[in-house]
Amino acid sequence: MKLTIQAGFHARQNCPIAVRLPDGASYGAYTLTTPAGDRIPAFAAAGTLRFVLPSLGEGEELTLTAEKTAVSPSPACASVQLADRIAVSVAGRPYTEYYFGEKTAKPYLGPIYGPYGEQITRLNFDEKEHRHHRSVWFSHGIVNGTDTWGEGEGHGYIQNLDISDVVSSDAYTSFVAHNVWTDRDHRALADDTTVFRFYNTPASACVFDAELTLTASYGDVLLGATKEGGPLAVRVNYNLTAENTGRFETGAGGVNEKEVWMSRAPWCDYYGIEDGRTVGIAILDNPANTRYPAWWHARNYGLMAANFFNRGGDMRIPSGASETFRFRVVAHAGSAKAAAIDAKFADYAYPPTVTVTD
Repeated sequence: MKLTIQAGFHARQNCPIAVRLPDGASYGAYTLTTPAGDRIPAFAAAGTLRFVLPSLGEGEELTLTAEKTAVSPSPACASVQLADRIAVSVAGRPYTEYYFGEKTAKPYLGPIYGPYGEQITRLNFDEKEHRHHRSVWFSHGIVNGTDTWGEGEGHGYIQNLDISDVVSSDAYTSFVAHNVWTDRDHRALADDTTVFRFYNTPASACVFDAELTLTASYGDVLLGATKEGGPLAVRVNYNLTAENTGRFETGAGGVNEKEVWMSRAPWCDYYGIEDGRTVGIAILDNPANTRYPAWWHARNYGLMAANFFNRGGDMRIPSGASETFRFRVVAHAGSAKAAAIDAKFADYAYPPTVTVTD
């Protein structure tokens, strides 16, 4: 099997690629070989082959030969399921955890560790200021009248049902969390399928995809107009806030809360100084999202959320239907410019073209 990749109008650097395989292609590990003999690890699951393309210039083309290989006994990227969490390692280093236990009202991903091993998202259970802001999470403030964002009196819950489809490989690691959103009395409001996928990219720009599908399994679901929500949100660690060493900016050019709050842009990046080095974390919106580009609920105190509802209004999901929200997150060294977040967005929104032949 051969893959012909066309970079298109953008230069590619450590670009995650997903390509649908022909019917009958087998699950498991593959090695992709360049004409120069360089080898790229890949993994196929659910009919899709995923890998990270190291480099390809604007307008260039590259043909790779794909061969099935044995699954590594010690994969570079791994998701290990424990009793109440998934421990994620990327390129052999601990990266984050997905907690889905009963100690919190909703699952969260965190903390996120940056390129030098420093903590870049806030996760402090003794914190009283916005204590419901835990690292990285999905939720919304009005779901059929129930608040799954805040944790004041009468709040709702997001409860995990199970974890499935765990992939560990040299190319990426991923898992699927099946959750249910409920009211204060644990009556079901909607089903939630959350996918996290972490790519084997360099530590200087660790890339992962975060996808939420809400299904109206119990009747219509009304996601109400409110700033309290995303659905995806990040709370950066203390030193990175704009009130300390940090700064945030968007793909539309806005800087910090005065220019960014509830403005629309394809991405937002929050960065500052931690342990003497500039590091940050960016959320990239996906053009396939219904209300792209997002309005940014971003604050100088450290919150960054891609919001579709405060200015966009209510969103109704009819009974039996689903709505999917797709995002990419980049934890990186340097500023937004130094980390080339605009190029990372191009990789995500306008990926290379891939043709598969026998």
